[in-house]
Amino acid sequence: MFARHSKYILSLCLLLALPFTAFCAAPQKYIEGQDYIKLPAEMRKKADIAELLLEDPNKVQVLLFFSYGCPACARFDPYFETWMKKQTANKQLVIHWIPASFEEQWDDLATMYYVMKQLDPKQTLSSKIFVTIHEKKQPLWQESLMQDFFVQNGYTAEQFTKAYKSFGVGMETKNAQQLSVAYAINQTPTIIVNGPYDSYRLNVDKVGGDINKFFKVLDYVLAEQNKLLTKKH
Repeated sequence: MFARHSKYILSLCLLLALPFTAFCAAPQKYIEGQDYIKLPAEMRKKADIAELLLEDPNKVQVLLFFSYGCPACARFDPYFETWMKKQTANKQLVIHWIPASFEEQWDDLATMYYVMKQLDPKQTLSSKIFVTIHEKKQPLWQESLMQDFFVQNGYTAEQFTKAYKSFGVGMETKNAQQLSVAYAINQTPTIIVNGPYDSYRLNVDKVGGDINKFFKVLDYVLAEQNKLLTKKH
């Protein structure tokens, strides 16, 4: 009987001797300048960026700069979609997709994004566009094939043409290009986090291509910005 109690006491003592972090590990901290980049303060004063910040003054903005023509964006897309689904309860967060254009074909695909957004506000076709271009090898930057894509997915040729030639789609495509220039975007995918006071740039290559670490860094930056936003109010 005593031996059994002795073993129990010994086990308890060993358990209590374990470092506290074994039970309550400190949250991982990531390093500014190493895992993510703080953007210059003057960048937020540029007209296009200042206007964007005013759209969501009481929220943290996540901007995804991407292109449907970008192979790295196609690989990134399922991970980002999964991450977005986990953010639905975060009322302090707003996510903007911004198509970047580094070449003529990407200009046309930027237009396709805003056509899709107008016809399909919930963006249910977005991942399908990536698959059609990169797995099925369909050059959807060609207007006729772009139209065929939307017709095959339940929209009429008239609906496509009206959206494609609309003033709104033209302006949004132009504004996206201006934001890409204002933020000095030179690779995709790139994520910009606009907090209440500062902005940050995150790239997968900044974390050595580790996609899981990338989203941990993103969550860390957002958590820090949410704290500041709460204090601000």
